Amino acid sequence: MVPDEEASDGTYAFKNAYESGFDFQWLPIFGAAKNFDSPKSYEDFTFSYDVLVTETNGADFEVTLYGIDANDDFVPVAGIVMEYQGFIYTIDNINYSAFYIEDATWTPNTWLNVKIEVTASELKYYLNDVLAYTRSNFTSVAILGFNMLHNNYGGNAYYDNFSFESGTLSVDDFEDASALRIYPNPVANELQIKC
Repeated sequence: MVPDEEASDGTYAFKNAYESGFDFQWLPIFGAAKNFDSPKSYEDFTFSYDVLVTETNGADFEVTLYGIDANDDFVPVAGIVMEYQGFIYTIDNINYSAFYIEDATWTPNTWLNVKIEVTASELKYYLNDVLAYTRSNFTSVAILGFNMLHNNYGGNAYYDNFSFESGTLSVDDFEDASALRIYPNPVANELQIKC
């Protein structure tokens, strides 16, 4: 669902809701998946979003970047979970084993920004722009999309401001800086840059 009940920016956010018509599940299975229009490189990819979980002692809420390995099996590339007691852990291998991030917690009904940087050698997890955990990249497969799941023990999660980028921005100097135009000044909604 995409209701107007909560939003970190704007009016609407994706709601991953408790499903009263179903029992709880051992593994997170309730939610949604989003495939990217084209595969993204595991060598230079950044993914971020805002999340708000409504209560502790309910469900675990998971967001995982996924790909397909050489055996045509879906595998996690990186993932992070808002655990039901208020802790935060990462998906740490293709078998979905957990690594609890030391001193990382979430607070009910409070927005938290999560950012995951994927490179050929590392996965970096940021919480509210603070580096919380770094580990080696354990899959090295193209990133096909992401899912948002829960195990239906109760509570809801809201997700907003999804953002991703592939590749590195150039840092080369301009040959002729006089050819650079940035307008309008002052800027309101859209900044134009021409070289």
